[in-house]
Amino acid sequence: MAGRRSGPCGAFIGLRGSPEMLVVSIPMGRALVLLSNDDGFRAEGLNALRSCLLEIADVVVVAPEHEQSASSHAISLQRPLRFTQHQADLFSVEGTPADCVYTALFGGTRFLPRPPD
Repeated sequence: MAGRRSGPCGAFIGLRGSPEMLVVSIPMGRALVLLSNDDGFRAEGLNALRSCLLEIADVVVVAPEHEQSASSHAISLQRPLRFTQHQADLFSVEGTPADCVYTALFGGTRFLPRPPD
């Protein structure tokens, strides 16, 4: 397709134009993207998307420790949320996807250096 980015990442993010145009369109530096899912932090699709987004943005992954399908809107009320840092920008939480996003957004700078874009 003309105007589409070539390679495996183009299919994920559907970017149009050249990478130079993308850099110019983010005036304050690289965007910060928070990624989560319900398949767990080891999920192939999540890690493929992360790799592609790293070309154009800073990415922090905060995803469930284990697969949590069909529980994306559930929250944990009766147990503490524990997290593990696997890399500088890769965390897993012993909880649901909603727990992961809540923890990342309201966990101070433990997870995110600034609010995501």
